[in-house]
Amino acid sequence: MIMLHHALGAVALALSLPLSVAAQAPQGCIGDDGFNIGWCEPVVNMNLPPIPRMSVDGDFCCLLNCDLEQSFSVKTSINHLPIGCDLALIQVQVAPGAPGAPGYIGSLLGKYSRTWVETTTLPSGQTLERQVWRWLVNGPMVSFAGAAPCPIPPHADPSVADDVSVHFTGHIDYACDINPLVPNRVDKFLINLNHEVGCISHNTFSAKPYALPIAHHDRSYHLFGPAGFVCQPVQEPTGSAPGEAVRSTRLPGNYVCLGEAPIIDGAIDTLAENCLCMAGVTGPLDYKHQVFRGVTDCNGVTNQYLSFFLNAPPVLPFPAGMTAHPLGLWVNPPDTFPGLRELTTYFGFLQYVDECNPNDFPVKVTTGVGTLRPEGGLVYGGTDPGALFRSFIDLEDMLLPTGIFGPYTMGWGTLFISKVVWNINIK
Repeated sequence: MIMLHHALGAVALALSLPLSVAAQAPQGCIGDDGFNIGWCEPVVNMNLPPIPRMSVDGDFCCLLNCDLEQSFSVKTSINHLPIGCDLALIQVQVAPGAPGAPGYIGSLLGKYSRTWVETTTLPSGQTLERQVWRWLVNGPMVSFAGAAPCPIPPHADPSVADDVSVHFTGHIDYACDINPLVPNRVDKFLINLNHEVGCISHNTFSAKPYALPIAHHDRSYHLFGPAGFVCQPVQEPTGSAPGEAVRSTRLPGNYVCLGEAPIIDGAIDTLAENCLCMAGVTGPLDYKHQVFRGVTDCNGVTNQYLSFFLNAPPVLPFPAGMTAHPLGLWVNPPDTFPGLRELTTYFGFLQYVDECNPNDFPVKVTTGVGTLRPEGGLVYGGTDPGALFRSFIDLEDMLLPTGIFGPYTMGWGTLFISKVVWNINIK
């Protein structure tokens, strides 16, 4: 009964939204998504691919004091169900691949972010093209296998807590190999889900504030698929970041997808690093404190997003506003998906006025993901269509529903909906 209750959490949120579903004709998985139609314009002809049920072997890592504590083999199955213009209900089951490995079940709310095209040259000289479609996801999962404190968080142990759900954030990238000889269809995916250290996930200001020891300030939990992910230090993305877009959806009221505003200038800089939550502890998987800044072109009028200093001692220090967590990389053959690809997750605070929603509050709590692929990928929209970028970073704001039809409250730590997505690129 507990599993069913939490698995239906994303369903309840989705059904509470007065959705306005834009027209979407049956199509394949090749081409632009239809959102590049002009800033704040309602999207009426979107192009998102159907997603079949799929499964993949994967890895689950516990990090202790910013270092790898233990890893486990798992198998993750997904069922992707569109429920709105850019929303999906994604049913997920994580099955243990060996004794002691975790098992989770739940439903995630997916938010479509963007698409790009990748080209790979195989050792044979053959060129392979692939289109990738990214969704940002979040939602409650409950465990049916594994033990606390690793691989199950302490608060997921029914002997110490009443609410055993674990809120995960992350992303799913779907892949479609472009083949002129056969019908194109999505047939591969990668998944990353994260439950961060307690001073983020269970801070006093979060939706689920917990005290030690169940707040797990020293541990974080991470799911990766397909198998072949290595939890080890990688370089966080930094540098000039122009070229893509910011996109809004209209809330409250009818949920309407709106067109993109291109980013005409942007940058990401790292100011400091530490092992978040644990003063005096350093490890190879450090948290990088970054400044995010950018300028968008809203029909000739510029708008700015900017991370900002926030310090709520002693457990929530964000000296640069955005915290990046470089988790590691997939190490797979180039003809497979995702091949060689680094992964970084994000949590932080942006100043941004969403001009598509009147009387918008100018502070956004955000989470997201960034991947780096050495060969890069080709973008569709933004200020430089067709440009090649190595890093794709996607952020979304977090709004907690406070009633059946809203309004919505800025926050984190439990199931959320988002109305702004930032697509940021680095060459």
